[in-house]
Amino acid sequence: MSTGSPRKKTLRLFAHCARFPHTGVVLFGSNISPHPEMLPIEKPLNSSGELRQYILSPEVKGEEGLRSRGIRLNGISLGLVSGGEVPELKPRVLSPAPPFLALKPYEMAFWHFPDVAAPACR
Repeated sequence: MSTGSPRKKTLRLFAHCARFPHTGVVLFGSNISPHPEMLPIEKPLNSSGELRQYILSPEVKGEEGLRSRGIRLNGISLGLVSGGEVPELKPRVLSPAPPFLALKPYEMAFWHFPDVAAPACR
């Protein structure tokens, strides 16, 4: 995976192995820029059959979103359910996995590639 610029300071990417009961690789990204970012997916990630996407964005657009008290998951407002419980966090399933990932300004995301068998994750 390439960010397109080796010294970009406003985009953070981290990858790790998914843990039981899930398999595959999880990529975390954070865009702290006022500009959108497009991330090309290279093999073996783009050969995966599906992608489970969790995009977290502020309720408020623009730089004010950095201080937003609300958050959205894949465009849907999150809030505690009865009894103060955290709601089920449902991914947006994309199949097949797209050729790139997109992060709008001030968004962060988790992308789960369940079909990727990374040697480091065995």
